[in-house]
Amino acid sequence: MNDQIPDEWLYPQSEETAGAEADKKTKQRWKKPLVITASALLCLLLIACGVYIFLYQEAVSDAQNGEFSKANSLLILRFVTERHDARLLSLVDAGLLLEDGQYAGAETAFAALGDYRGADTMCRETYYRWANACLDQGEYLASYNLFQKISGYRDTDNIVNAQIPLLYASGQAHYRKGDYFSAYMLFHRAAPFEDSDSYLLLIALHLYHYLPDSEVSTLIGLIGFEDAAELLVSDYWLAQYYLLGAWYTDDGSHYFKMDENGGVGSNLPQSASGDFGFIGGGIYAVYNETSSGDGDTYFTATDDSAYPVYNDLSIQGTDVFRFTPLTPDSMEVYCYENDAAYTLYRS
Repeated sequence: MNDQIPDEWLYPQSEETAGAEADKKTKQRWKKPLVITASALLCLLLIACGVYIFLYQEAVSDAQNGEFSKANSLLILRFVTERHDARLLSLVDAGLLLEDGQYAGAETAFAALGDYRGADTMCRETYYRWANACLDQGEYLASYNLFQKISGYRDTDNIVNAQIPLLYASGQAHYRKGDYFSAYMLFHRAAPFEDSDSYLLLIALHLYHYLPDSEVSTLIGLIGFEDAAELLVSDYWLAQYYLLGAWYTDDGSHYFKMDENGGVGSNLPQSASGDFGFIGGGIYAVYNETSSGDGDTYFTATDDSAYPVYNDLSIQGTDVFRFTPLTPDSMEVYCYENDAAYTLYRS
């Protein structure tokens, strides 16, 4: 009979014991769901980490392959990436600048990364794309200078060699519109292609109004090339080199002579006379020394040359001859006196 009576009837528990048992059962009921929830969260966290690592590795691969927009789309947790690989973000941002055509900013950003994940190569690639963009826009000098920075990269050397005729043609265009500084930069890069050196000589004369004595004979040999003839008689100093000696017409009826001191003798038609002559812009003119009422001289001759020193720019000389070099040994002389031109030959 006793075997069928529950223990709690035979051995009644105290209230404290009964309460402890109830708490234990309650905790056991809550413990299982908490464990399940924690496990689920852990699984989700592991999955998230796995996904992030996968996307991060893909982003690294895309960035190293130059696919920066794609790489940027994979970096969904940039604040996390910044914690462990901030330079990857800088690399991708530099690549986005490159893709947007912001070459200067991209080059600076890549250069700051050194050799990180091929940033040094991307720096050269930036120069390459930048140079090609300038080439497409007809900015040949800028393109050439950029390609020079990455000599040996890809097909850069072939492109540079192919650019030389473009630089030369651009130099001619700038020279003919009077932009001598730009022309100098272009011909300096193109030399010694075709007549680049000849252009450089003319440009030096245009820019500095000076030519070494040793180069004057070269300038005389360029008569007929661009404006070399005009430059040759553009001022007295150069003109003396060319005009020095005796010149005659074919029949010997007219002559023009210039001595080593710049003195002129001629039987070409002229009636104007003056205290001395001066050649400027191809024109030989004579001047009379004139004084103002207070004794000031309007112009004088310097002690060692025939250049007038102008004290009053309103004073004008009288044009007598205009010289046009035809060859090193022949020239046309236009006479203002009778409005006629004569061809003279070096004796």
